[in-house]
Amino acid sequence: METNDREQLPKIPKSFWRENLLEEESFAEYIYLVMKLLDSDDDIGKKIVEEVFKEPNMEDIEQKEYLSRISTPEEMIKFVRHPWSLSNIPFILQKAEQMEKDLIPLILKRYQTSTQSVFIENAVQILDKCDIIYIRQLKDMFSNIRSPYARSLACLVFAARKEYDTIPLIMDEYQKMLEYDYDDCDGEYLSNDEEEHEPVDYEDGPLLALYLLYDKF
Repeated sequence: METNDREQLPKIPKSFWRENLLEEESFAEYIYLVMKLLDSDDDIGKKIVEEVFKEPNMEDIEQKEYLSRISTPEEMIKFVRHPWSLSNIPFILQKAEQMEKDLIPLILKRYQTSTQSVFIENAVQILDKCDIIYIRQLKDMFSNIRSPYARSLACLVFAARKEYDTIPLIMDEYQKMLEYDYDDCDGEYLSNDEEEHEPVDYEDGPLLALYLLYDKF
């Protein structure tokens, strides 16, 4: 099946959708909405973006100034490891695009081994906007991605980019994550805050990806 071919989607029984409902306000939905909000063409999306970007605080301004001084992919990789202000994401993605050829291979290399949630979340924002050749590289390396959180969000990237040929991969990952032992999560949580120990429901990522690819979200 071609990457962008929707005509021959694998058949999924109706019972699957009844038995596998999306969680409300899941981490996967939040990450996806941030990915799509920033390039939204609808009036509601534009109003939300305008409201968010209207009055940046001092931290936002300082972060933007720091971003402007970044000149190498290595410096940018360090920046990706730290939390981003939502209002600065358009400028960050623009910066990433300018150095894409040298930056994305470094991101993909680190994505395979990183268990840092902030890096993973920021990386998928960049990957969602990068050249399709890097999405295919992400597919090729998928089985080598160490973090279940990183694999979960990679499924979202595939769905956001309409990579229909990843459906078998995403379905397989969903089934594996349903059986995932959270006691083996190696300290990886949705938040980097050590006081918050709420484990991530990793299966939410591939499940939302399936909903997106079958136009059910």
